[in-house]
Amino acid sequence: MAEKAISEPGKYLGTLQQLKWLTEDLKTTPETLLEVQQGLLRAIPKSDAVPNGENMFYDEINQILVKELEHYDE
Repeated sequence: MAEKAISEPGKYLGTLQQLKWLTEDLKTTPETLLEVQQGLLRAIPKSDAVPNGENMFYDEINQILVKELEHYDE
């Protein structure tokens, strides 16, 4: 992510900064988690479509996000 932020700061610098905040255990809002998820998904290169394949990586990110959002609902 740091390499992408250096090459395209307007696109990825905010996501890199938010990732840093997440690692520092600062107060994280559900909105921030969504922004980080969107930034990370933009940074991941598009994969070729696989017939009858599933996008396991995307599902894994969504599961982590939902878990974090549920944590903040408590």
